[in-house]
Amino acid sequence: MDFENVAGETYYVTYDEFRISDEWGDYYISSLGTFERSDETIPEWCPAMRYSHETCERTCDDPDTCISANSRTKPEQCVCVGDYLRQQEQCIPLNQCNCFVADKGSVLMVGDFYINSGCTRRSTCQNNQITEASYQCSDHATCAERSGVRKCYCDQNYQGDGVTCRHNCFVADIGSVLGVGDFYINSGCTRRSICQNNQIIEASYQCSVHATCAERNSVRKCYCNQNYQGDGVTCRHNCFVADKGCVLGEGHFYINSRCTRKSTCRNSRLVDESYQCSSHATCYTRSGVRKCYCNDGYGGDGVTCTSLPKDCYELYVSGTRSDGVYTIYPDGWSSGIQVYCEMERNGGGWTVFQRRSSASADFYRGWSDYKNGFGNKNHDHWLGNKFIHSLTNQKRYQLRIDLRDSGSSSFYAVYSTFRINNEADKYRLSVGSHSGNTGYDSLSDSNNKQFSTKDRDNDGSSSLDCAEKHRGAWWFHHRWDCRGYSSAFYCRSYCPGYSYYCYYFPVGSDNCANCTDSNLNGDYDGSTRGTYMLWFSYSLNSYGYSIQYTDMKIRPV
Repeated sequence: MDFENVAGETYYVTYDEFRISDEWGDYYISSLGTFERSDETIPEWCPAMRYSHETCERTCDDPDTCISANSRTKPEQCVCVGDYLRQQEQCIPLNQCNCFVADKGSVLMVGDFYINSGCTRRSTCQNNQITEASYQCSDHATCAERSGVRKCYCDQNYQGDGVTCRHNCFVADIGSVLGVGDFYINSGCTRRSICQNNQIIEASYQCSVHATCAERNSVRKCYCNQNYQGDGVTCRHNCFVADKGCVLGEGHFYINSRCTRKSTCRNSRLVDESYQCSSHATCYTRSGVRKCYCNDGYGGDGVTCTSLPKDCYELYVSGTRSDGVYTIYPDGWSSGIQVYCEMERNGGGWTVFQRRSSASADFYRGWSDYKNGFGNKNHDHWLGNKFIHSLTNQKRYQLRIDLRDSGSSSFYAVYSTFRINNEADKYRLSVGSHSGNTGYDSLSDSNNKQFSTKDRDNDGSSSLDCAEKHRGAWWFHHRWDCRGYSSAFYCRSYCPGYSYYCYYFPVGSDNCANCTDSNLNGDYDGSTRGTYMLWFSYSLNSYGYSIQYTDMKIRPV
């Protein structure tokens, strides 16, 4: 008798004999025989198929033979149904019966494998047959079971199938393992493999336009071309300066920010050398070039600086003894100016700023020309008021004026001090005491007077332009004139009859006037009264009409 409870569990009770009485006996059970019940648990593998009392089933060992129930100890057994056959306690598809592995107690699927406990043998299911093969772990592998699979597993930092294990940094192209930090570049120089933390790190790789992919000393990589340097991916010219961010041209140099190192491009190579400024130099950038520059008053390359001559006297002291044009460096003129130096007369060391010996140079000029200078330094010239100002304000100077008349008589005047102010003060004149053989001090009347030119009238008169009337440029001063004062003593008594009182204008002119006693920048051969070179003196012929030569020069006191 079969039973099933509410939980779906089934049970049975059997008797080896069953008999009931007839109707007269009210159909009572007269015999049950021996009792047997299902008090054993159904085998675990049975629910996958079914539990039956069939007396015939097939097995993998003998699929064509039916096993009789009489051969079993119990009349009821688990039965495999359909195309499944029994293999020990499992139901196996017919086409897999031969892939049962006893050690494992299960069937291998086609292509699956099983490794024995010692990892010495491998069983593989192929074509419904178990193929056995020897199996051995690599020296860098361990026999273990992981996630239900026993096999050889490569050790840490190695990879492979367990039989063959290669280090993670093994490169197949070269057939060897890279050391930590080592790299390998493929044949096209497009990929870089590097061993980091026992792992191969792959990265794209590309040569610089100034590099070539090549193998040198068994190392393949990008190599910078000639005259370039770098890692091959980045190549910079040998004369590239990182601080400056550009390549130096051949022969060019670069000085670092502290002026302690000099880099020069020589033969397409950057040559570095120590660099130090002179004690008379300063490190700074000028016109885009940083280097040591000599301070004012010194010349040189900045590493070596020597004192520069500020005037002709310093040249004379240093040993220069010949007359000629030289370069001097007054305060404020670091690039120097050229002057004529008189070294052979009057004790030498004189800086000449004016000379008249012919009519070759026109001295009737405007303010700008007299400011910047004009003429030929070896002949007739005016040095320039801006230079005369710089010269005469850096030291205390004396002035010497040499003159020669048409009779070849020579005269000179010396002033103990000489200086002119700056342009803002219109180059105002300052002179000291007079000495010499001219007999008369013709410059003192110009002392503390401003400079005038034909286009800049600074003579102090609003009615008369001395520079224009006398065709020159000088420290003019309008002292007096006779216009409107015909009854005045000088105008009545002296202008008509005495030419030396009116040497600037014709005798008898109502423009008879006196602007100054000197004008060495007048017309050289002026034919009009009052326009010629003038140095009023009782010693000079005809009171200045025939001056043939003048020069004005200074020397430190």
